[in-house]
Amino acid sequence: MNFASKSTGGWWKVWAYNRGHENDFNAGLQYCNTTGQHYIVYDIGCYTAAFDPFVYHGSFYPSDTTMADAYTDFYSTTLGIAHLGNTRNGLWVGGGPSFSLQQAFWVLFFADPGSPSAPAAALGAAEGLSKVAYQQNYVRHAHNLFGSPELEPWVISPDRMSVQAPSSIPQGVQVQFQVQVTHGQTGIPGVRVCLHKSGDIYQVGVTNSSGIVQFVVCAETPGIILITCTYPRTWIQQYLPHQKTCTVVPAFGDGPMGEVPQELGFTAVGPSPAFSGFTVQYGVPVQGRVRLQLHDVQGRVAVVVSDEELAPGYYRQDISKWALPLPAGVYFLALAQNGNRVTRKVTLVE
Repeated sequence: MNFASKSTGGWWKVWAYNRGHENDFNAGLQYCNTTGQHYIVYDIGCYTAAFDPFVYHGSFYPSDTTMADAYTDFYSTTLGIAHLGNTRNGLWVGGGPSFSLQQAFWVLFFADPGSPSAPAAALGAAEGLSKVAYQQNYVRHAHNLFGSPELEPWVISPDRMSVQAPSSIPQGVQVQFQVQVTHGQTGIPGVRVCLHKSGDIYQVGVTNSSGIVQFVVCAETPGIILITCTYPRTWIQQYLPHQKTCTVVPAFGDGPMGEVPQELGFTAVGPSPAFSGFTVQYGVPVQGRVRLQLHDVQGRVAVVVSDEELAPGYYRQDISKWALPLPAGVYFLALAQNGNRVTRKVTLVE
């Protein structure tokens, strides 16, 4: 495989070709379409990822669009995840040092479980460790990774993990924040879980043998906490990353901010009668599933307002009458958790 570039209409184009068989018209990267496919390129050709324009004589010409550019961000139809290539001359002729470095990379990247070389968890790790294993300085310095060094490659088809975590917590209240990651009914150990709320919260933990990791958090401001779960590469099972969110809501109710309720209960429901809607404020004493629903006078469930995992604290929900498909009348608002249940009467009027 050879690499070359050509000025076409004032623009430099770079392509790969097999001499005598392909050219810039039928094998150029500008004509290649791999849309929807995800791949990496390991390249030992010279100057395929040059940092700056260069001058070559003979059949090679300067180019500002290198192979690394072309594969990762230049052509919309040939985008790859990453390109590993030389910023200067590679020493590849006749199975030279560049081939040895490449071999070290693939051994690290796809090592068998019984191999003395453990598989690297990311492209950047495999590239870096291959340079440690191979001590030819020029080749080590010239070859570099362009793209995502944090990519965790899959060697088998990944499955999906299920994640349970609080969907909302109160602002200004220190809470136990539990995340459980499972596959079916089985907990997944070793999952990296990150909680991130910009300028407020950043915590990282790893699930235990039951697939559970616990944090202690106190959100200073309302907003969204991102809960990101990633699983390191193993040869047993791999999983797609998972992200969900937790909403930090202002703390309301009878107790001051920073206090946890002693029992499940409403602190305010109103107005009643309600013309356009009403507000519900309530306290949750322990973490767990909390259900809030409206019943009619016969005791039948009319509307499930919410059913979610909540941390201990005080909560508020604004309920619009127009979002409730209910006629005017008397209803009972029920709050339930762990077998405990409290109710309040609400009257909806036209």
